[in-house]
Amino acid sequence: MEIITGVGRRRYWSSEEKVRLVGEVAERGAAEVARRYEVCRSLLYRWRRQMRHGELAAVTAAAGLVPVRIAPEVPGGTRDEG
Repeated sequence: MEIITGVGRRRYWSSEEKVRLVGEVAERGAAEVARRYEVCRSLLYRWRRQMRHGELAAVTAAAGLVPVRIAPEVPGGTRDEG
């Protein structure tokens, strides 16, 4: 019998972590990944299903966004090609 003491709280998994763990499931299997990271196998399967349906993706593209300023159009429409 295991007695749990202290305050238990939920862990927060970022999208990047979820995607990485699902990738490890493909290589090592859900049982091993679940044991290693102390997460329920059903949660790994849920994350995999969410990835298949496009509900879960790594949010790394947002770091590459750059602000854009649109310049007014030049009268005559010619450019200096010198």
